[in-house]
Amino acid sequence: RAARHPPELHEGMGTLPPFPENGPEASPVFDGHPLHLLKHSTPPEVLERHIAKLGNELSTTPSSEGFTWPPPAGSELERMLQAEELTKWDYDLFKLNELTNGRPLAAMAQGVIRSHGLVEKCGLDEEVLGRYLNAVESTYNPCVYHNPMHAADVMHGTNYLLSGDLAAKLPSDELLICLISGPAHDLGHPGVNNGYLIKRSNPVAETYKNASVLENHHVGLSLMLMDLPGMDVLGGYDGKRRGELVAMMKEVVLFTDMTKHKELLERMQAVQGERKTLDTDRADDRLLICQTLLHTADLGNPCKPWPIH
Repeated sequence: RAARHPPELHEGMGTLPPFPENGPEASPVFDGHPLHLLKHSTPPEVLERHIAKLGNELSTTPSSEGFTWPPPAGSELERMLQAEELTKWDYDLFKLNELTNGRPLAAMAQGVIRSHGLVEKCGLDEEVLGRYLNAVESTYNPCVYHNPMHAADVMHGTNYLLSGDLAAKLPSDELLICLISGPAHDLGHPGVNNGYLIKRSNPVAETYKNASVLENHHVGLSLMLMDLPGMDVLGGYDGKRRGELVAMMKEVVLFTDMTKHKELLERMQAVQGERKTLDTDRADDRLLICQTLLHTADLGNPCKPWPIH
């Protein structure tokens, strides 16, 4: 059964709602809402396999097969991938997962990127884009939480936060980076945290000197995918601009590390104190915007309606 507050914590706190019952036969309800309890977890031996793959994910080329654009005309999937649907906070990602036969991330990414006209604005090769997004989805491990559904949810949240006039104020190529950082941000996640890898002296932890280990690995792996034949979505940019975009992507994903949460808040507060508002004409402010949006979207799922939480 769920733990309850010890009696001494009740003093001065008023009446606390009872914690819901749990267990195999329970039908828990909290605040009038039925709760869906996880009926499975990742077995230790599976976690060990995920950990063993760290740094070796591309020893075999990941599949670039999966979702293909466009969705069937007149279908429910086509409706769900329209721009107006993709900015709804109550978007049903579980339905998208069902309609795509378990390929929600590539579908979400295609829909969002195209909703901003970025294929045309950024001169993206549509076949390269499709291969890359499918390969990203194929490279995720089947973790209970850090899986393609979570990555699709984060991309959806980022897109929602960009809705309004903010997206139009960002350069198209930087908007693209902000969006594709969603699929990249947990790529290859093994299902354990940085502290675990550091304590075990995992080679990947040592590679990144125990600093933002997984975040560095996620974005590094996503960029390694781009280096594979036919997958460089940034291949249309010259060396200098491509380097700037790659550096931006690294910085955006790096700030999904919770140890950087305080730093992010302090930077936002400093801007508020000095200039009151962020200026999209400044490159450093645009970076801060994208870092904040992705970090917020990464944490934002508990704010979504109960049926899709």
